[in-house]
Amino acid sequence: MIDGNTDREWERFGATDPYYGVFPDQKYRKGNLTPNAKESFFKSGEEHIAKVMASIRKHLDSSYAPRKPLDFGCGVGRLVIPLAKLAEHVVGIDISESMIAEAKKNCESASITNVTFLRCDDELSQLLGEKYDLIHSFIVFQQLPVRRGEAIFKRLMRHLDDGGVCVVHFTYAKSSKMRTPISWIKSYIKSYIPLAKNLNNLIKGRVPSRFL
Repeated sequence: MIDGNTDREWERFGATDPYYGVFPDQKYRKGNLTPNAKESFFKSGEEHIAKVMASIRKHLDSSYAPRKPLDFGCGVGRLVIPLAKLAEHVVGIDISESMIAEAKKNCESASITNVTFLRCDDELSQLLGEKYDLIHSFIVFQQLPVRRGEAIFKRLMRHLDDGGVCVVHFTYAKSSKMRTPISWIKSYIKSYIPLAKNLNNLIKGRVPSRFL
C-alpha cells in the first residue's frame, strides 16, 4: 500500500513518474524509459489480458468475448489497450487526472479510439448506473485501506451486468485473525453472487473447494 494519502500519492506518480508508479521497476523510471522498456511495459498488459481471457474461456464460458469491459484503476492504459482490441467499447476509470491524460496519449499513439476514460470517486458516480459484461481490476485494491476498498468493491459489483464476469486482484494475509480484503470478498461473493468463481485463484491455478 502507498503510504499516506493514497489518492494524492497516486496523482503525484501520475504527474511525475507514471510508468514506475504502475510497476516499480527501475527500467520504467521516467529517466530510464526507453522505447524498448515502454514496449515491454505494454506487452506485459497484452499478456495479462490474454491470460485472463484464457482462464475465463477455460473455466466459465468457452465462447466468452467481452463487448463492454470496465477497467477500474486503469492508470496509463496498460490493460485498456488490449481490452479495446477485443471489445466494442472500453471504459477506463482512475482517480488520477494525470494518469488518465497519459492513458489518452497512449491510446492515441496506438490508434485506439473505442475507449472512454473517466475520473472516478469512491461513489463511482461517473458510471451513471451503466452495466458492464467484464469488470476488471489489477494491482489496484491493495493500495487502498481495507474498509475503503470493501465499500468501493461493493459499489463496483452493482455495475456488473447479468452473465458478466468480474476479475479483480487482491492481496491477502496468511493470518486467520486478520480481516483482509480477500476474506471479505469471498464472503461477499458467496452471499451475493451464486456460482461465482474466484478468477484470481483460477488464473493462478488454485481453485478453493468452496467455489467449485
